[in-house]
Amino acid sequence: TDAAQQENPVVGVITAEQLRRAFPLVRSKKKAYIPALALAALCGMRRSEVHAQEWKDIDLDRKFVRVTKAKRGTPARRLVPLNEAAIAWLSPFHQESGPVCE
Repeated sequence: TDAAQQENPVVGVITAEQLRRAFPLVRSKKKAYIPALALAALCGMRRSEVHAQEWKDIDLDRKFVRVTKAKRGTPARRLVPLNEAAIAWLSPFHQESGPVCE
């Protein structure tokens, strides 16, 4: 049989203005999703990494996230730096343990 042909989806880029509007919108609709949005949008973490992330691996004082569940083909464990904006959005939600998002 012939291999299925599928077009490559267009990868969109979120503008700074769209991101600026996203945080208040998410906060008003589903506040618990703010940490996931912060990790994805401000730290460049992949969706699968964000969903597997544990609070115990986020160090706000030392400004890094330890990613332990990585996508195949990337380092199994790596440190992702946290910028000031990410720290500001994550701080109100920070816990000692448990998953970052449901």
